Amino acid sequence: MNTNKNILFLSYPPLIANGLLWGFQQNGWNTYLMEGQDYVLGQSVDKQIPVISRYIDTYKIDVVFCEFRLGVEWQATYELCNKKGISFCCWGIEDTLEHFEWMHSTLPYCHYYFTTCEEFIPVIKKQYNRDVDLLIFGVNPEFHKLTVPNKEKYPYDICLVANNYNSRSKEMKWFLEPLLKNNYNVAVYGNEWWIDNNYNFNLCKYNDKYKGLMLYHDIPELYSTIPVVLGVNCSSSSFSQLSMRPFEFGGMGYNSCMVSFYTKAQERWFGDLLYLPKNTQETFDMIKEVLEMTDEQRIEKSNVLREFVYTNHSYKDRAKIVIDRICK
Repeated sequence: MNTNKNILFLSYPPLIANGLLWGFQQNGWNTYLMEGQDYVLGQSVDKQIPVISRYIDTYKIDVVFCEFRLGVEWQATYELCNKKGISFCCWGIEDTLEHFEWMHSTLPYCHYYFTTCEEFIPVIKKQYNRDVDLLIFGVNPEFHKLTVPNKEKYPYDICLVANNYNSRSKEMKWFLEPLLKNNYNVAVYGNEWWIDNNYNFNLCKYNDKYKGLMLYHDIPELYSTIPVVLGVNCSSSSFSQLSMRPFEFGGMGYNSCMVSFYTKAQERWFGDLLYLPKNTQETFDMIKEVLEMTDEQRIEKSNVLREFVYTNHSYKDRAKIVIDRICK
């Protein structure tokens, strides 16, 4: 176990703050997170680099880590890490096979790159000569866990927590819209893109179904309460890339099942532990099956999925992938 290594995370989305950071801690690393007044991403180079440099020196940082994010001064941070003799790692959490034009601005300026799309690995090695590994999302059993259901707060049969990306508008029209048209008891959470007419698919005709933003720390209670949790993904092309939600739902779900429109990656990683409809009728049929189950049947399915993600997809093991690469 590495007990004397220190890693600095430049940003703190939930999959870092409640995920990979915890995984490094479980592997014996000291973790540092730039937050509050020290969160400098999006600011100018002369404001970012001195703060990052101070962290590196103060905490004797061995690795600087950032998930792909706008506002990072990639070249300047890379040059700083080179000067300090430490590694700068990037995790491409937004990687999809449909969008890869940003690579030229990021890959030349990191020592190690971790992608959710295994199909990118040979491309990155050939075109950019960078060390690269597959790193998909995972689960933190200390956060992604059961909580007490709250039917008074969440009196719905079906819920969706996601933002309304245009990249999945085609699927939304056969997956989500029929549920709305048929007046299913659905609650949709996410940013206001859902009620913006400028988006290819929107909920402007179903304003009552849109419930606003969902704070990340409230998701465990939601997922422990609702019988059917919908899943959506941005890419159907990759055999590896998928949303973080199936992993997180696996840890938090109780008396509930996930129905998520089919992608190859979900089938690969989860098999029949998720319901993966390929059309509207299959969506109706699968939701009907889940809603007609007894509580005991749904609880049993939830328990099987939870054990599966805790055993096979822990962020402790995800962090070990990064550690093995950068400490080889």
